[in-house]
Amino acid sequence: MKDKKPTARSNASGAREIGERGTAGAAVKPVLSAPERPPEPAAPVRRRVIPAAAPAKPPEPAAKTRAKDKSDAEPLPKPARAGGRKRRAEHPSDPNRGLEPAASLPPEPRAEGRGSALEAHPNRGLEPAASLPSEPRPEGHGQVAEPQPNRGLEPAASLPAAVASPPLPPPPVLPAVRPEVHLLTFGCRAQQADEEVLRAALVARGLTVLEGKKVEGAGIAVVHGCVVTARAERDARKAIRRLRREHPDLRIVVSGCHARLSGDAASRELGADLALPELGPEELATAIRERLVPSGLLPACAPSAEGGRRRVALRIQDGCDNSCAYCIVPAVRGKSRSVPVATVLEDIGRLAERGAPEVVLSGIQTAAWGRDLDPPSTLCDLLEKILALPRRPRIRISSVEPQYLTPRLIELVVGERGICPHLHVPLQSASPRLLAAMGRADVAPAIELLERAWARHGDLAVGFDVIAGLPTETEPEHQVTVDLVERLPLAYLHVFTFSARPGTPAATMLPSVPERFAVLRTRALLRSDERLRAAYRARILARGRAEVAVEHMGEDGFGRGTTERFLPAAVISHAVKPGALVRGRTDGIGADGALRVVPE
Repeated sequence: MKDKKPTARSNASGAREIGERGTAGAAVKPVLSAPERPPEPAAPVRRRVIPAAAPAKPPEPAAKTRAKDKSDAEPLPKPARAGGRKRRAEHPSDPNRGLEPAASLPPEPRAEGRGSALEAHPNRGLEPAASLPSEPRPEGHGQVAEPQPNRGLEPAASLPAAVASPPLPPPPVLPAVRPEVHLLTFGCRAQQADEEVLRAALVARGLTVLEGKKVEGAGIAVVHGCVVTARAERDARKAIRRLRREHPDLRIVVSGCHARLSGDAASRELGADLALPELGPEELATAIRERLVPSGLLPACAPSAEGGRRRVALRIQDGCDNSCAYCIVPAVRGKSRSVPVATVLEDIGRLAERGAPEVVLSGIQTAAWGRDLDPPSTLCDLLEKILALPRRPRIRISSVEPQYLTPRLIELVVGERGICPHLHVPLQSASPRLLAAMGRADVAPAIELLERAWARHGDLAVGFDVIAGLPTETEPEHQVTVDLVERLPLAYLHVFTFSARPGTPAATMLPSVPERFAVLRTRALLRSDERLRAAYRARILARGRAEVAVEHMGEDGFGRGTTERFLPAAVISHAVKPGALVRGRTDGIGADGALRVVPE
């Protein structure tokens, strides 16, 4: 019986064993003359094999039971893989010893054309690079140096810039054919302030800046793009493509928030010749002059800025220390930084000499000015120093976050003639729960301050930013916002529909508001805005007087501009010129909704 035990195996291996033994025993006549059918005594051996193989092929009900609970099922041994990969990896001299299989390594970043600008930009408070689209990696470049084993690798997007392979250098940019510059700016007051500084810097370097939207005759176009919403970002992309398509010889330079977020490679794919996201306006003007304009193209006479805004946005602050869940601005603008007092006062004096009728103090978080200075200061301190200047334009504050509204600030706004009695407050929502979910401060203290101010100064102009369709917003919470803005004597609303920005917490926050409901809520707020604007115009018309900063001349020959309370106005006179500050009496509202003002 011991000699027969080796033949009692599973069917496949047993058949193989019998075949081998038959070949080895070919000289044994009795074995060869044996019949093919196994002898009768072998039958018990087959019966013993069947129970041994039963666990591998159980009856149908038992298999279903074990599929539900795998803890009592002994795993079958996996057959060794062909090719010798495992033997080679386990060899002591192999440098790849300990590697995970290639399929388990982190995926290489996809070439989306974004992210490189963020790695190089000194913006504190950035989202992790892995959560933002990464820059396309050039072919043939690995994630780490070749001799380095891949053990414990992080994705290349999370490595320092010194470890990740550098991008290929961009192709050389040909000089412009003309030195005239066209400026195209999208977005907030901070972007407009950057444009004003760039305009003056280009003129100081011998270039001519063309007026308004006139592209014909320009050799260079500078596009300042915005990324606050998906629509703003899309508008910037379309503008770059259109400029490239319609003006193939134009040298296109992109800057601003759009260039910071998109990066150099993506900007070039859109048609830009240069992407200079990290340069401030002064440095940007220098780079344009040195890289795009040969000395022979500069005009012999002194150039001038043909246009420029009469109401000038002056940037006194940049960046933001808030962490609003829906906002990508801190990722592209960095931490809050204040312009020193002396610089602000010097800029305002220069603008007064230039004849600007109004200066708008601007920033990403304007009312946070001074908190990072040494010693710290406040926006109220700055306003008092500006009011002490012997010559100055009238001053307007671009926006004040609710948490920065103070009794002192409101008293300056409503009590000083040199400051426009106008406040713009980014409220966003009146729901305490929703504001907390978005990482914003409660607005109740600010509303209380404003209501006390309206009780004494009923014509104080206050406008709110509101966002419809924020993630997790319910219909009752939306109605809370509508009820609040309808109750307050506001001058206007700036209404936005929520736009998910990649890399922000709100982009993945659930439950999201269906688009159709977000649109309906936006329309409801826009209807409130129409009613508020009409009621406020009627109050100011009844007041009888207004002061207008004339910005341009209308087709009818009358000056067009903005009142101190932020109403559009027409000065009913052919004698006024752009840049004038005109006081007069109100004389109705025109067909275009502008307040008619007759000069004194």
